[in-house]
Formats: sequence, C-alpha cells, structure tokens
Amino acid sequence: LSTWGQAHPQSIFPQSILLLGSRGFLGQQIKRLLEERYQVKEAPRLDLLTASDDDWADWISGTQIIVNAAGRTMGQLSHLVASNALLVARVLEVAEQHQLGVIHLASAAEYGRVSEDHASLEPDPTQPLSA
Repeated sequence: LSTWGQAHPQSIFPQSILLLGSRGFLGQQIKRLLEERYQVKEAPRLDLLTASDDDWADWISGTQIIVNAAGRTMGQLSHLVASNALLVARVLEVAEQHQLGVIHLASAAEYGRVSEDHASLEPDPTQPLSA
C-alpha cells in the first residue's frame, strides 16, 4: 500500500464515490461502470467553483473518493482555465480538508496527443489542443 493508502485504508476500497462530470462523454461511461460496484453520488449541475463549503460537505458526505471527470475541451480561455485548472484545485482542496482520495481524469484537450503506446506522465511536456 502507498503511504496515503496506509493512512486512509477506507479509501482503497471505497463504498461511495462522488462523481463530478457524470453527464459528460466520459462521465456517463464511468458512472455506468462505477454503479456496478459502488454507490455513486453526483454533484448537481451548477458552477462547482462557486459552490459553498456547505454544498461540498453535503455532496461528499459518506464518500471516500472524488472522481473528477469534469472539464472542458473547447471554449474561451477563461472557461478552460476555470474548468480544467481552478476546479481541479478546488477538488484537491476539498479532498485534503476531508481526507478523501481523488481520481482526476484529463484529456488530450488539456495535455495534447500522445502515441498509443505512451501513458502521459506529469513531467511530460504539454501541448493542449484547446488552448
């Protein structure tokens, strides 16, 4: 187990997951698969960046993991930054405050295309398709 997993064993095998972006292309597929094994909670369709701490506390109540499939692939730069950077920062902040695990999904719109035989790593150079 990782150090984080040792400190939070309940998160290794979660019972309940908060799924962000459940109405999107990836989110719909992820929701369908997760629902086969877990209780899946969804955040309401609203601006998650302006949601209050109380809203977040309500959404994460009883969950062990936040899966973030929310994001944008097109639009104005300010909207891309809000959805693909600021929201991620907010999710990480909430997760840290409540000791939850996070699974964050990103796309070629954020990182750029890579060959099929390569998994993107954090230190890889980025070439966003949507910027």
